[in-house]
Amino acid sequence: MNDRIQCIVSDLDFTLLNSRRELNPADIQELKRLQAAGVPFTFVTGRHFMFAKKFVRQTGLSIPFSSSNGALIYDPKGKRPLRVNTIEPGLCGRIVRY
Repeated sequence: MNDRIQCIVSDLDFTLLNSRRELNPADIQELKRLQAAGVPFTFVTGRHFMFAKKFVRQTGLSIPFSSSNGALIYDPKGKRPLRVNTIEPGLCGRIVRY
């Protein structure tokens, strides 16, 4: 069995973020230290991509993360979406009219 941590994945709201939706400075430093030590870190969030970008910058995140309840998987290093899952427009219209 491999005892090495392969990746740490966390939610944002009320897991990494406090009630003011901020990262604790000590947590930021620890996440950067882990990444520098070769332990990959990423997060998943139901929040919109624009909300999540701030925390990508603060933590120095370099591997893909998921936002918008999994609708977007984004590569911060390549600065591009890897996967975008959308709802077909016709279905959206039917849902709204319902």
